[in-house]
Amino acid sequence: MYAIDRRRAIAALLRPSRITTIEELASHLAVSRTTIHRDLMELHNAGHLMRVKGGAVPRRLAQAAPDPERHPPINLAARRAIAQVALGFIEPHDRIILAGGATVALMAEQMGDRPCQVLTASIPVLLNLFDKPQVRVRLAGGEVFREQQVMLTPYETDGRTGLPPAAADAPPISTRFGARTLFLGCQALSRKGVMQTDPLRVQSDRRLVAQAETVILLAESAKIDRSGVLAVCPLCDIDVVITDDQVSDQAVAWLNAEAIRVIRAPLASGPEPIGPRP
Repeated sequence: MYAIDRRRAIAALLRPSRITTIEELASHLAVSRTTIHRDLMELHNAGHLMRVKGGAVPRRLAQAAPDPERHPPINLAARRAIAQVALGFIEPHDRIILAGGATVALMAEQMGDRPCQVLTASIPVLLNLFDKPQVRVRLAGGEVFREQQVMLTPYETDGRTGLPPAAADAPPISTRFGARTLFLGCQALSRKGVMQTDPLRVQSDRRLVAQAETVILLAESAKIDRSGVLAVCPLCDIDVVITDDQVSDQAVAWLNAEAIRVIRAPLASGPEPIGPRP
């Protein structure tokens, strides 16, 4: 099969709602993983698909319009309350990871200038920490993706943009930063795990989850018990969920059954819904 025909076949084989893996494509087309990897990079650079860790997704999946069922109204009061509770988990001279998400960015904004080390791939988090000189910030390097507001490389190793995996002479910083706690946002929390809609966010968050001793999820009650498109991690990877006091007792019960501690942040000023989530 000629390369042009193989790449057309790859585009046709992409699953509409999940990552199609390199292994699946190599098996279906009876070629090596190296060949598929090269084809995916060519198609990614030409704008025909989006290359993510382990495979690829259609461009339309990353650019899909928000689904009202999956994107509840934003509640700023809930986000502020959750962020304030989360700050209580940071110790002096701590080593933490702040992943992406609006609530995590609010946490960074409100954390003050306290001595600690932070790893992040989130541009809003970086900007909110920029004027805090005692907070030492390390970046999970790579390309800046403006729409997703994250820094990430499309290659197998991050921080090595332009180099294939075999040429990387050291592991990326996201695999070398040992953190006590990861603070993670989400698009939804279901019984299947932590969910996101954007494949690049999934790729970034998965790398960070593996680097922390404790994983704390920040999620408004409206996000709990909702479905999602792409799984970041299963429930067994989550230690604590900080949500608002509007969360149902039923949701707390099934989370507790998964050995997850649930903390309800009080909404002193009441909810502030301001429209659909972007």
